[in-house]
Amino acid sequence: MLSGLRRTIVPALLLIGLSFAAPSAAQSVNAALVAANCAVCHGQGGAGAGDMPALNKSSAEQIADTMKAMRDGKKPSTIMGRIAKGYSDGQIDAVAKYLGKK
Repeated sequence: MLSGLRRTIVPALLLIGLSFAAPSAAQSVNAALVAANCAVCHGQGGAGAGDMPALNKSSAEQIADTMKAMRDGKKPSTIMGRIAKGYSDGQIDAVAKYLGKK
């Protein structure tokens, strides 16, 4: 009886666990959706607004490196470091590519 119960419960628990698994890094990031947050300070499409830098004039690599450095406390910032803490490397890379110089 116990082994029959194990054959039923163990697969069920595995399926439940997999349904709550975190998304994998391979899953795509909706860069446009994430980049919409950037427009508040950096302007539509990263074109710049007031004293905020124009992201669309920097390369994707420059944007990603700067944002990660701010997030990790390696580059001083006012608010950007705190905002960047909410993003994974994959999200930062996707947004940088989306907004960066074409």
